[in-house]
Amino acid sequence: MDASEFNLDYEPSALWSPPISPPKFFLTSPAGFICSVDEMLKKFHSIRETKISRFKKFISCCFDV
Repeated sequence: MDASEFNLDYEPSALWSPPISPPKFFLTSPAGFICSVDEMLKKFHSIRETKISRFKKFISCCFDV
């Protein structure tokens, strides 16, 4: 038997894990703003796209591509 608070029997199901809440990320802001995983990934994606577009502009400017 399961020794945790759920009291589940693992024998019927070989694959089982207790529910886990998604992690939160603390940003270094004065307000202590907390982002979820999805929000953080959106921010990273936005930063990445900005860097790629700057690089493309640099290449096209320098090499007339």
